[in-house]
Amino acid sequence: MKHLFLHQQGAKVVRLTSLFGFLLVAYLFLFLSNVYAQNNSNKSFEIRDLNSHSTISDVVFRYGDQKGIIKSDGILTIELNNQDWLHLTHISYGQYHFSPEELIRLSSIGVIYLTHRTELLSPVTVMAIREDQTGETRLRPNQHDKLSHDAGTLLNQLPEISGIRKSGSYGMDPVMRGFKYDQLQVVVDGVMTASAACPNRMDPPTSQVPINMMEQVEIMKGPYALRYGNGIGGTINFSSKSPEFDDTSRWDGRLSISSESNGGLFRTESMISNSGKWYESSAFLSWSRGGDYEDGSGAKVSSGFDRVSYGLRTALKLTDLQNLRFSVNRNVAKDTEFASLAMDLISDETTMVQGEHHAFIDGKNLRYWTSAIYYSYVDHFMSNELKPLNPRMVNSGTSAETNNFGGRSEGTWLFGDTKWYTGLDFRREAAKGTRSREMLMGPMTGMIFYDNAWQNGFIQKYAFFAEMERQFNLSKFSFSTRFGVEQADINDPDLKFEQQYNDLGNSELLFGINTGYMIKHNQNVETGIWLGRVSRGGSLTERYINYFPVGVDPYEMLGNPAIKAETNNQIDVIGSLSLKNTKIDLNLFYSYVEDFITGEVAAGLVPRMSTSPGVRRYVNIEAAELYGGEFSVTFNAFDFTDHSFRVAYTVGHNLELDEPLAEIAPLDFRYRFGMDILNTSIRPELTIRHVLEQDRISPTFGEKSTDAFTKVDLRFSGNIYQNLRLIFGVDNLLDVTYSEHLNRAVSGSMIPIYAPGRNFYLTLTTTL
Repeated sequence: MKHLFLHQQGAKVVRLTSLFGFLLVAYLFLFLSNVYAQNNSNKSFEIRDLNSHSTISDVVFRYGDQKGIIKSDGILTIELNNQDWLHLTHISYGQYHFSPEELIRLSSIGVIYLTHRTELLSPVTVMAIREDQTGETRLRPNQHDKLSHDAGTLLNQLPEISGIRKSGSYGMDPVMRGFKYDQLQVVVDGVMTASAACPNRMDPPTSQVPINMMEQVEIMKGPYALRYGNGIGGTINFSSKSPEFDDTSRWDGRLSISSESNGGLFRTESMISNSGKWYESSAFLSWSRGGDYEDGSGAKVSSGFDRVSYGLRTALKLTDLQNLRFSVNRNVAKDTEFASLAMDLISDETTMVQGEHHAFIDGKNLRYWTSAIYYSYVDHFMSNELKPLNPRMVNSGTSAETNNFGGRSEGTWLFGDTKWYTGLDFRREAAKGTRSREMLMGPMTGMIFYDNAWQNGFIQKYAFFAEMERQFNLSKFSFSTRFGVEQADINDPDLKFEQQYNDLGNSELLFGINTGYMIKHNQNVETGIWLGRVSRGGSLTERYINYFPVGVDPYEMLGNPAIKAETNNQIDVIGSLSLKNTKIDLNLFYSYVEDFITGEVAAGLVPRMSTSPGVRRYVNIEAAELYGGEFSVTFNAFDFTDHSFRVAYTVGHNLELDEPLAEIAPLDFRYRFGMDILNTSIRPELTIRHVLEQDRISPTFGEKSTDAFTKVDLRFSGNIYQNLRLIFGVDNLLDVTYSEHLNRAVSGSMIPIYAPGRNFYLTLTTTL
């Protein structure tokens, strides 16, 4: 679909659209009666949908020796024994596992809420950020992973997600199935995000996520998550824990510390919370610091960093049917080394604030309404002052800042077996920054030049979205659409940039649509198919970056205000086979991207820095294609062991130049073996990762092939005493020297950043 460019009258329509969207939202609230809970050992729970509050039937449950199927009244009655886990399974809600401690807390409420799993047989992976020893097929990073100072590294546990590394230890920028940067939508709780202030993306959005306060991460592959934005390649949604209110005041807390041998990494994180009948409040703090590490051959890699994150989350229970939530967090990074860049991160200070309102509504069709607003601000400074340059020809530094604000309002509607989500959202992204260059040698010694990096550019996005799910007996049909307007312009244009283009501003209509169908053929086999066509407009970088080397090679990039939106046409075919102790999943995809955005050498343009070989301008090519998929097998040979095999592979091709796309990771294979010992109190875990050689490289961008490698990791976890838990492990057990294909080369050389060699770590966690 060709995109329609609006004239000035269109801008007026957009302003009216935003006012219309946010002034028409009204709320209807009625009370529901409290649920009666029995107090004896035979405990009854109502199993309800979190959004609609309606009871759920046909849920398969297992609790020790007790098992069965919940009937149409949605009532589960079990004899509590304070030692077994409760396991629930439903075709539309997925699998849930509740610990004995969680069951005791839920018994005072008498209700267990389940979330309708729209990801069932869809291209979605859920990573739960909490400990779980059930051997479930979902990835469940443990407390050591929760200590991570960079959420991007956590995502790398999935073979379909790799990362662009410009530093050995900080700011990994995720790449999913070959899609990257603004082709991916990164949000917290479905709405909040932060834009990278650094033109080189030292601070990608994932680096700003307070991972220790997240409960799970939804990785939605493909252009199918239109409720959250125009992520044509995928959406990553970090979700925090929903508030829990108690009749009596209750305190919870956690303290974790971790140390690593290679690079002298030290991490700590803590959380304390208090909840009552009408409130829940928690405060958190994390701090991480590291130095240079050694690769497998013993060579030093510059990777020092210092990062602190702290914040507050509060929820207020207004009535039994509605609550308010508020969160604020600050992230501060300093003295962080980026071996592949000409500058290092001197300071990066980020503030993120979000407010939410949630309401259950006992209407005929309208059942739930939620609204949220957010604001984020990034203040970033980088320079070459930490670089050991000899000779030092120039002192350079860049001060930049971005600010985002926006919100969304969404209603959940029930019409028989059909559920609708409808809503409006708005987002404004803005960036400004200046690079200074003080000449120290040559005829211009003493002169200082200033470069306008972002030109005070901004993008405003307004959209309406709708998603429908229709549940049949053994199948489900889904449909979603998104219609929006984007406006982009700059407030401080650079003279040379203006000379390149007639119009600096741009407005356009963007449209997205997708549909999916899944069917459960029998108790063992499920299949599904998803189709989508979604467009996304150019990013701030693609529109307005002004002579900065931000790509895979050292060419300086020049934005293009007239860049056309790129459109992804994608199909995913999914299959799942469940046997007694085995589950097999296959997800194949093909993507045809029209007006694919890339860089092209611009003859006649002179770069600002003498170290750059030239200038590339952002342009559209006719089309590119990406295809591949993921395959996984999980099985339990015995009740106390679990195995998983996962493999992912993507091929990307530039159809205009008939060559591979740049920055596509090679085939990635993972095997994990885990064992529960002494009634799950001790758990050893072995992980083997094998990555093939990547020789499908882009000659246009000067890519180099990378060698295959095999990496072995070993981990032990266990409870030392009551609330004290220990995790001990070793990464890269065989001390292999290797580099990921997406690792950038060390600045001024063709040598890639090599990964850490053998690394021992120890983590201790205590809870209240």
